[in-house]
Amino acid sequence: TAGRKNCDVTVGTDKAVSRSHCALRLVSSNAREVASSAGDDDDDARNEARGPKNDEERQACEGATDGCVLVLEDLGSKFGTYVAVEGNAGGEGKPKENDDDAGSETDDATDDEADNSATNGGGAKEDGTIAMTTAMRQMSDAASPPSPGAPERRLFKLPPKASMILHGLTTTSSSPLSPSSTSSGGAPVLVQLGQNGTTLSLTRVPLRLCPSRLPNKTKIEKASRKKLDDSAYRAGITLTTAWDIDGTTHLITPDVVSTAKVISAWACRRPILTKGWIDALMDRKDASAPLPPEEEYVSPLANADPFFDSDPSTPRDVLRGYRFVSLADGEAERVAASGGGTVVRAYEMNDKTYFDGTWLNDLQSVDESNPLRAVVIDTSSKRLKKRRDWIVLGKKRTAGPAVPAVTTTHIADAIVRSRTVMIGADGTEIELSGPLPPSREALAEGRGSKPQGEGEGEGADDGEDSATDDD
Repeated sequence: TAGRKNCDVTVGTDKAVSRSHCALRLVSSNAREVASSAGDDDDDARNEARGPKNDEERQACEGATDGCVLVLEDLGSKFGTYVAVEGNAGGEGKPKENDDDAGSETDDATDDEADNSATNGGGAKEDGTIAMTTAMRQMSDAASPPSPGAPERRLFKLPPKASMILHGLTTTSSSPLSPSSTSSGGAPVLVQLGQNGTTLSLTRVPLRLCPSRLPNKTKIEKASRKKLDDSAYRAGITLTTAWDIDGTTHLITPDVVSTAKVISAWACRRPILTKGWIDALMDRKDASAPLPPEEEYVSPLANADPFFDSDPSTPRDVLRGYRFVSLADGEAERVAASGGGTVVRAYEMNDKTYFDGTWLNDLQSVDESNPLRAVVIDTSSKRLKKRRDWIVLGKKRTAGPAVPAVTTTHIADAIVRSRTVMIGADGTEIELSGPLPPSREALAEGRGSKPQGEGEGEGADDGEDSATDDD
């Protein structure tokens, strides 16, 4: 909640802000079972995701990648709750009137101390918007400079006790929100409380956790795992079984050993933490409290190579000079992608396309626009033997050299040893086809450009025989 007294976000000096002005609800389609067992008056439940209240919220959750959306709700504020929008505020996404008074906590019927508050400049348009204050416009323009010819940014006022789904909030941040459209830019959603310019800047920090090797055999261990699952649902956290280099934010594991997921997390510079971090997160009594310090919950080393303690400034995307042809969806391609490699998902091709070989000839035609060395992730699968022999041994292939094979072990070893030149399955070095492309750090600092690739992989484990997780 946000307001002037006894709220999670308290604004004590602006008398145009009501005592209980507005609320933000994290709504999760995953919160159904847990939410039904927690009463609305449960102090802990105030800080947790709740189930959808209506069909609109339910549909929004179903359309969200992680099943969660944020809902802004006016609590009967005296001087209004406003959302920064671009253009026409009508149409789809129109604020929904709440049928119940459960959200109304204000006592502004006797609160006349804000009667002389300043009013916002600019009259209301037919679409219900009013002009921004100068301070809010400056904040909006600084967060996301308007493009030439873009509609004027204005403030849309929520009707009293109405709620609005903040469609514009992406998993990291969002651009100024239009109730009639979904946006995916990089600026926060701005919410003004009252008419004096007090503004909340809203972004969403994603928590997408990948548990690994958590014990789940005894009754106590199973109860602990169930608590983890319930905690994730209640807090709007997404749990994933496969590592995703673009989406996974933390690896949760009791200790650090040389598994595929640990190496992937290390290569991606993602925190590797114990389950205690989630417990500490759920034990917070205040929604405005910071997240638990990650450095206090770092998973300890357990018979692991000392590379995990290596210089943190050392580039870890050492495989960026290679293009990995993946014959099966599995851990190996995720490790390769985490190490900077580009993955070609050959298993998505039908036999006609695969054995035609045009795609492979293109991969092996190395020039300035295609400087990466092609290798194939080896497999012992009998089902894939024909495809494997065709590309690795050159059987029944009329053009192009054979493609060297690498195993999961070779991929992992190159990453942990910081080797930019890989060792192939036959024990020989696989030389790069050209200069090593810029590292992720260099790209982030604007010191290089990345060659075009075919994407990076994720999916289920295909049973590779080394550097895999035993979850």
